[in-house]
Amino acid sequence: ALLRFAAYNKGKGDIARLKGAIIFGTKVALILSVLITIVIFFIADFIALHFFHDKLIGLAIKVLILSLPFLTVGNIWLECIQSLQAIKYQVYTKKIIQPATRLVLMVLFFLAGFELFGIVIASIISVILGCYLAYYYLTKLIPFHKKDPAPVYGTKEIMTFSVPVSLTQYLGLLTLYMDSLMLGYFKNSADV
Repeated sequence: ALLRFAAYNKGKGDIARLKGAIIFGTKVALILSVLITIVIFFIADFIALHFFHDKLIGLAIKVLILSLPFLTVGNIWLECIQSLQAIKYQVYTKKIIQPATRLVLMVLFFLAGFELFGIVIASIISVILGCYLAYYYLTKLIPFHKKDPAPVYGTKEIMTFSVPVSLTQYLGLLTLYMDSLMLGYFKNSADV
């Protein structure tokens, strides 16, 4: 929804509504991602035992899921950057800096003997760095954190647009990872 509404409001020159869309979208995404993080954190052991048959994966899920709010908000800000037609910042962050950081840290942690948790920690660090860069670039383009002009929130139209789109994306994501979940349920974690 932010991809659409940020571009639309920018095109109209309505900075107040643009700021309102960014702030509202960020708040909703942050709240939902924190709630999902809490739920998954508490069911991580169940997922690990019933789907992957490996208790160690439960600990990895618990640690990795802590990055979900950063990943969610960072991706939303990157979508806003894309809608503002500053694609280079999105490419720098998502396609160059984050993967390079993750790869270098994974290799270093793996060589240091951390194995699975080195990979998890490297992923978390790259997600947090990506979130910071997305915030930095977005505030460089639109200083939505400043008071003037006061944001105007179009909550009803954003929610009306985003709820069906979100449900479709969640089903698509579930479909994308269903093979790993099914394999994990019937086989061990090494097979997955």
